[in-house]
Formats: sequence, structure tokens, C-alpha cells
Amino acid sequence: MYKEELVRFGYSEKDLCKIRESLCISTYREDTIYGCAIDNFKFFLDLGYDSKDIIRMSVKFPKILVYNHDYVLKKISFFEGIGYNRNDVLSMVRKTPQILSLRYSNIENKINNLVELGYDKKDIKKMTILLPTIFSYGIDNIKNKIQEIMKFGYSFDEVIIITSRCPALFGLNISNLESKLDNIVKLGYSRKDVFKMWRLFPVFIVLDYDNIKKKIDDLEKLGYNRNDVLKITRKYSIIFSLSIDSIKNKIEYLESLGYERNDVLKLSISCPQIYGF
Repeated sequence: MYKEELVRFGYSEKDLCKIRESLCISTYREDTIYGCAIDNFKFFLDLGYDSKDIIRMSVKFPKILVYNHDYVLKKISFFEGIGYNRNDVLSMVRKTPQILSLRYSNIENKINNLVELGYDKKDIKKMTILLPTIFSYGIDNIKNKIQEIMKFGYSFDEVIIITSRCPALFGLNISNLESKLDNIVKLGYSRKDVFKMWRLFPVFIVLDYDNIKKKIDDLEKLGYNRNDVLKITRKYSIIFSLSIDSIKNKIEYLESLGYERNDVLKLSISCPQIYGF
């Protein structure tokens, strides 16, 4: 009965098997698991999650299906008490439901440790919303990652700024970063160019190489030559985060104002920021 209702909620047999066999809840009887799961599924719906969110979260971290409701609400209230709003907390739990299992003291200590490293509390809030798993990272591992990134020529303060804007760097394998750097250089950039672009737009560091190459190819199809594209992306690395459709639309809009295509291209080479307006 319970199992059939969970299937109606959207769980697959594979999902239910993983949940049932999870080490996190191996001490519970199957009927108890499914009964609690139905109750908690409805509880998380009331909190504002949709069915897909809850299924994804519970398959990733099955223990949320047997958590006491008061326990979850108190953990949410705790985060709100240290500066997060309700939507921030729900977003963090959506990404990393394991944060519900963290002790209050561990969360507070991690924030204090990051402040001692040089991060501002506002930055820590933004970082943890983007990457909640930071709360589970050992502070020594974070320090080691900072030292590894500094080997690329950045100062300590620069690494603090870069990682505050792109905390995903803490989960990046540095050897993979070296490989990505080599590939990007093959596209026509110098290592100095890449380091500057990473500094100006840290998210560029974690962008997939194939996506970077495709964006360059797409810009060339709009009428730019390779040197033009390199100039534009050196000046305005954020362009890698813009969709090619939005860039096309901006070009077409300027053409509708009376500019010739070549004039738009020349203007954007000298001032690529027009694509962000």
C-alpha cells in the first residue's frame, strides 16, 4: 500500500530500492520506511518543494524521509537565525540535503574558520548558497586548495576573491585545472591571458572546455575572426556565460537602429560590454 503510493508520487522501483537499502536507514523496517516517506514527502511539499525536488533529494540523501518534522524546522530556523532567508535555506537543502544532518556547532565553526581565513560573512553566505557542501569541507582542505591555486601566480587575497565568487573551485581537481589551462592556451590565448580572465570572471575556471570552444566557434559564425573573438573574450570574459541567442538578438537590435553589421562587430570588439546591457 505505502509502496504503491510512493510510486504514484513519482518514485521508480530503482529509487525505492536505493532508499530501502541505504545504510542511512538500514535499521528501519520496510513498512516503517515507506510510511515515514509518505508523511515526509507531504511535509516537504508543504515547505515549498515540488515532487521532482523531493525525489531527487531523498534518493541523494534518504534520511530526510525519516527525519522528525520539528528537527527539520529547527534546522531551517537556525540558518535563518544566522542570516539566511527561507528561500536561501530551501535552495541549499535542495542542492545538498545532507546539510540537514550537520551539527549547529559545526556550521558555526566553519563560518568562523572562513572568517579567520579572510572571507567576509556576506561572501560566506553567497558561497554557501552556491555550494552548500562547503559546510562539510575540512578547513585544512580549504587551506590546501587555496595554496594550490596560488601556485598559478595569484596572491592569497586574489584567491580569496576568486573563490568567494566561484566556490566550486574548492571541489575542483587542480590537475584537471592544469589540463584545462593547456587546452585553452591552444585556442590562442596566452597563459597570462587565461589567468587574467580567471581573475576577472572566476566562473570561467569551471566552465567546460567544450562549451568554451563552442562559444568561440559560434562567435566566429556571427562574423568575427579568431583574433576578434580573442580580443572580445579577453576584455569581457563574462560573454562565455551569455547565450549565443542573446548576442544575436543584441546584434539584430542594433541593426534595427540603423547600424550596419560590420559597424556592430567593430563596436563590440572595442566595447564588448554592449552584449551585457
